[in-house]
Amino acid sequence: MIAAYLRLLGLGLLLTACQTAGPARLSTTPATPPAPLRNTRWVLRQLGNEPVRLPADSREIDLLLRTDEGRVQGNAGCNRFSGTYEQPTPEQVRFGKLLTTRMACPVLDVETRYVAALGQATYFRISGDTLRLYPGPPADTAPLLRLEAVYTQ
Repeated sequence: MIAAYLRLLGLGLLLTACQTAGPARLSTTPATPPAPLRNTRWVLRQLGNEPVRLPADSREIDLLLRTDEGRVQGNAGCNRFSGTYEQPTPEQVRFGKLLTTRMACPVLDVETRYVAALGQATYFRISGDTLRLYPGPPADTAPLLRLEAVYTQ
């Protein structure tokens, strides 16, 4: 008799635990607000349609667009670069001639392609912590680069 009572109690608890409070609601707001284009350190994660994989002894490839005087700077993997940029419209960005250091590096392929892609970029789109740079309007072209915002404390 006690065993039957315990089974019924267990079944009741199981059924109670399976009840939901109501229908789940879908959020219409993004989980992460868009990171600002300027004064954010953007780290390269994808070049064209290829994920970026760097040798262990390489530095992260990054990009920083400064608010002051439209300056851009970053690390291309081995060499550092700097230059200017302009933002003619809220969805466009154009980089001026980028000056790079000339250190001897074991692997320059990704670095060379990265700097060239920056020179081709004319549009951008930010979604949460992701920045994509495009050679033309995003609806018409595939991204040249995908970068991720990195925040430091």
